[in-house]
Amino acid sequence: DPAHREQARATAELAAELAPDNVDVLVTVAGTLGRVGAPDTAIQLLAHAESLAPSSLPVREAVWSGLRGRDDLSSDEKLEVVLQDIDELLAAHGRTQAVLYTAQRQLNGSGAQERATAMADEILRDYPDSREAEGVLIGRHRALQDQLWPTRPAPGEPVPDPDPEVLAQYRQALHD
Repeated sequence: DPAHREQARATAELAAELAPDNVDVLVTVAGTLGRVGAPDTAIQLLAHAESLAPSSLPVREAVWSGLRGRDDLSSDEKLEVVLQDIDELLAAHGRTQAVLYTAQRQLNGSGAQERATAMADEILRDYPDSREAEGVLIGRHRALQDQLWPTRPAPGEPVPDPDPEVLAQYRQALHD
């Protein structure tokens, strides 16, 4: 609805004006603007948020997500920008579980799956008792569930039988 979009845009811009140096407001407003079709303004706000909190992982994640709205870059170029930023983040802050997990989540399903998997494996190996390791395992569990049941039946409909090969992988993952 165009009227709703315009109202959302006006509200978001007002919030950014009222709290120009509040990183949480800037990231939230940028997300709203990106969803209502104002990616250029969203990217500007994210750049400002990043200048205020350059080591903030949630801000970096929002910047990476904001790239999806850019029409001036191809998918490969967007991925290259994210990969370069991830490399800079790792160089500046080290391979901590928080940095690895944030980067790994962003790269999942992005065309850099091997790198995402390697980061997830590193988290499990080097930080096995961390909250991030738990997040990796939950993500893998959900991915296997999605392979087992790619479509969810409506309430009351029977659940289809899963692919036996995927079911074997799922069972193995539960035992690992």
